[in-house]
Amino acid sequence: MRLHRSVLAKSSTRAMPRDKTLPKEKQLKFWKIIKGDSVMVITGKDRGKIGDVTEVLRSTNKVYVRGMNLVHKSVPKSKETPH
Repeated sequence: MRLHRSVLAKSSTRAMPRDKTLPKEKQLKFWKIIKGDSVMVITGKDRGKIGDVTEVLRSTNKVYVRGMNLVHKSVPKSKETPH
């Protein structure tokens, strides 16, 4: 969903979802990786680790690997999260 900049200027961008789909000319045409393949990460903090592909997003040129590049969020203690 793409919106004209005049519409975006009138409203907050936090309220609107961003369309992260790449244009057709930037999308990879041929994929050699499918769900279930074992892959080795070559960049980032998980460099050298091997994992299984859980999801392939062809529209954004992304591959999700089980257990890699996880982000941990600090949650303050409360009744729901005592630990």
